[in-house]
Amino acid sequence: MEGSIIARKFNDEEKIYLRQKLVTEGKKQFGQLGLKKTSVALLTEAVGIAQGSFYLFYESKEELYFTILEMEEAELRQQLLHSVNLEEKLTKEALKTFLKKGIALIENNPFFQQLYTENVLEIVMRKLPTSRLEQHFQQDSDVFFPIILSWQKNNDLIDHAPDVILSVFRSLIILSFQKK
Repeated sequence: MEGSIIARKFNDEEKIYLRQKLVTEGKKQFGQLGLKKTSVALLTEAVGIAQGSFYLFYESKEELYFTILEMEEAELRQQLLHSVNLEEKLTKEALKTFLKKGIALIENNPFFQQLYTENVLEIVMRKLPTSRLEQHFQQDSDVFFPIILSWQKNNDLIDHAPDVILSVFRSLIILSFQKK
């Protein structure tokens, strides 16, 4: 553990409060400085805890970053899902609009911009346990498979494996960051 000050014990209420403060401060610092320039020392100083105490909450700053990224993604997902009306027929134009909206939401989010333009994805993936990444990808599947299956059921979308279709959607999003 980093830091020379010994981490103290916190009660459950303090843990909840400090975890939220770390998320809030992390969102601010990572959003302004990025993952590489944001240090554990900067985060803990802003929250008012010893550096060693940080590791009671997160194994690394990359884990905190990923936690925030998942929160941002959940919010974007909700915005995107509100634009889907499964009662209406999926047209080419509606699918195009859906994908464009998803790409626009991601492109306008500093965390997703950093993920793909500053090689943050590679750094985060190296630091996180495989199980955490698998759980994250499963959440995407849990959200989007029902939509894909509904479109397929209504014969609005090609009858192909939903994971393949979701992978194509992901690829389009990643490609959008390679414009330059």
